[in-house]
Amino acid sequence: MRPIPTSVRVGYRTYTIEDWPTKHATSANRYGEVAHGPRVIRVDTTHGALQAAETLLHEIMHCICVMWCRDDDAAEEKTVSIMSTGLATVWHDNPDVMAWITEGIAEGRANACIS
Repeated sequence: MRPIPTSVRVGYRTYTIEDWPTKHATSANRYGEVAHGPRVIRVDTTHGALQAAETLLHEIMHCICVMWCRDDDAAEEKTVSIMSTGLATVWHDNPDVMAWITEGIAEGRANACIS
């Protein structure tokens, strides 16, 4: 697997992505975290590519929730956990579908108000 990307853009915000040292992740009892003030996403990549990818997707989904003003933290965590795991599973099991979606998005312009 390629090295983890160094940044991701969510709306008008750019988050730096850092490889999170395992000892810090373990002491926090998490695979990843996001700090919205400094706009940093940290991911422990030592648990394999699938876990790292799902964790990055999970943290990006938190950024999406913050960007588009979701305020209920408990509901946000549950929703993000369900959706990131589900989406990672669909992505893993259907690479041709995800490639098609990626190409379609790259050719068009994603709209922030997609329903």
